[in-house]
Amino acid sequence: MKVILTQTVKGHGVEGDVIEVSRGYADCYLVPQHFAVPVTPDSIRQLEARRDALMKLDNEKAEEAESIRRVLDGKTVTILVPTVGDNNRLFGSVTCPVIIDAIKATYGIEIDRHDIDTGGIIKSVGKHSIKIDLYRDIRAFMTVDVVSCQCQYN
Repeated sequence: MKVILTQTVKGHGVEGDVIEVSRGYADCYLVPQHFAVPVTPDSIRQLEARRDALMKLDNEKAEEAESIRRVLDGKTVTILVPTVGDNNRLFGSVTCPVIIDAIKATYGIEIDRHDIDTGGIIKSVGKHSIKIDLYRDIRAFMTVDVVSCQCQYN
């Protein structure tokens, strides 16, 4: 079934894209959640009327993502963890919200947690590579340096 996306759906496309999905996915998820509308002559006419605005918005988002990529790509963000067990294993883990807070504190840039790919759970001290999907095919690759601060308590 063909649908027109009314907003960005990760892994499928961005607002204004016409995509082919299964009828069940469209009827049970995309359309009820207002992520898409079925392709009809009326919806095609509305899309064509909005095409210029959508292209301008797409260009603005791509430019913004590219400027963020230039700032973050190849950079390192340091995260201090208070306690570490044997073999430099963390008692907890470094999660996406922790990484987001560190990026915001270091570079002043806010990232959505769904856009970060850590490649697995970060549970050890050391350097870990992450990928940030900024927009369409624009990605930044960073290093997360997890450091033990071994805080002393009185």
